[in-house]
Amino acid sequence: MRKMGGDKIQAVARLMLSKEDLEQMAFTQKQFTNSIVKAQKQMEGWHFGIRKHLFDYDSVINKQRTSIYGKRDEILLKGEEEENETVTQTTTLKNS
Repeated sequence: MRKMGGDKIQAVARLMLSKEDLEQMAFTQKQFTNSIVKAQKQMEGWHFGIRKHLFDYDSVINKQRTSIYGKRDEILLKGEEEENETVTQTTTLKNS
C-alpha cells in the first residue's frame, strides 16, 4: 500500500466517514478481488519500469565495457609487437 498511497486513502476515508461507519462497512469478495487485481497490475507496471530502466543502463555499460576492452586489447597487441621487434633487433645485433 505504500507505493499506491494507502495512508492517503485511509486519511480521506476517515474524513468522509465516521469511525462507526468504517467499522460497520461490509466489503464483498468481488470488491477485495478487484482491489487486489488493481494493486497487482500497478505493482507489475512499477516493476516493469524498473526492469526496463535497468536494462537500458546495462546496455550503456556494456557498450562502454566493449569499447574499453577493445582499446585495452589494441594496446596489449601493440606492446607485444614492440617487444617482439626489440627482441628481434637485440638478437640480430648479438649475432652480428
